[in-house]
Amino acid sequence: MKTIILASNSKARYNLLKEAGYNTIVKSANIEENSTKTKPEELVQDLAKQKLDAFFNKYGRADEKIVLAADTMIYHNNKLIGKVENKIDAYNVLKKLSNTKHQIYSGYAIYIPGKGVSIGYDSVDIYFKNLTDLTIMNYLILDEWKGAAGAYRIQGIGCSLIKDIKGDINVAVGLPLNKISALIKAS
Repeated sequence: MKTIILASNSKARYNLLKEAGYNTIVKSANIEENSTKTKPEELVQDLAKQKLDAFFNKYGRADEKIVLAADTMIYHNNKLIGKVENKIDAYNVLKKLSNTKHQIYSGYAIYIPGKGVSIGYDSVDIYFKNLTDLTIMNYLILDEWKGAAGAYRIQGIGCSLIKDIKGDINVAVGLPLNKISALIKAS
């Protein structure tokens, strides 16, 4: 069983790695999420790399262990949507996503001893149901929106907001697990 240091406090990412059979250690290095990138695939990769760099600045090299950092962003109508600040913003985001398609981009930066750093991303298309105001308000009461890109979590009750998914659901949860696992297996 490979050991991975997850440079993130995300419980969803931790659970994905554990379920995939990795011994996972959480050691996050928080950053101020700022980037000059405007394309979603570039942004999530840049922020993941910043998180990996912050990890190394804080902890140094990981004693020959794999270190993984990631970032996730919603892209809807040519606009990036990250985490929301409050319940009003969460309501407004969910109202915009109602009855439309959006993409979720998840980027990663992974350090593999002997291989160096690899950076990449994957995306998935999400089709939302037509959400009534009552549906949105009932969802917001659950507080799943807190700390979630796009104000919902697909791995929770948020899945009830979704009509269809095209692509790897793990990307929507927050980690391009298939691509990351392929890199690890090749090492």
